Amino acid sequence: MRNADKVILIIISFLILSPAMGFAASVVVSWNANTESDLAGYIVYYGTRSGNYTASVDTGNVTRYQFNNVQTGVTYYVAVSAYDTSGNESELSDEASIYVSSSPTQVKPTISLLSPQNGATVSTNPLFSWSGSGMVRYKVLASLDNRTYYTIYTGSGTSCRLSSSNWNGAIRSGARVYWYVQGTASDGKVYKSSVFTFRKR
Repeated sequence: MRNADKVILIIISFLILSPAMGFAASVVVSWNANTESDLAGYIVYYGTRSGNYTASVDTGNVTRYQFNNVQTGVTYYVAVSAYDTSGNESELSDEASIYVSSSPTQVKPTISLLSPQNGATVSTNPLFSWSGSGMVRYKVLASLDNRTYYTIYTGSGTSCRLSSSNWNGAIRSGARVYWYVQGTASDGKVYKSSVFTFRKR
């Protein structure tokens, strides 16, 4: 390993498995790969005091390691070294630290509209499609004036087609249609996407 002191950039992500203080969590540590041709693997050093690593693990030639049974409410310090096929070990990377919170990060449910794209010109029966996270049910609403909205779909799917069977009245050529999706999360809370518009050809 000719560049034995090559710096390894550590990127840390983590997942809290239990929100209760003192209970176990998991921490996933990842880093960029060393580019030496004789690279054999990596060693991860860690501890609960900066610069004082009380344990280490050889991950082999893998740039990711998951620590299980990590205590919440504690700061962990991590550094990584690389070693070559002759057993030569590089210097440690810069230290990275992470505080494992006792409360998991809450991800807010979201809805993203996919098609028709905002401002598009579409055919007679456009396909509405969207994506959502954390939702159990959707409602698609459309309007010709951005004031009075009609429900054109209700269900758990992520697409529906606009047709005479679900739209109240014909849409004239050149008309602008406003639409959005309303989603209901598993906890009963209702979320709304942004409003898109399209014009009928």
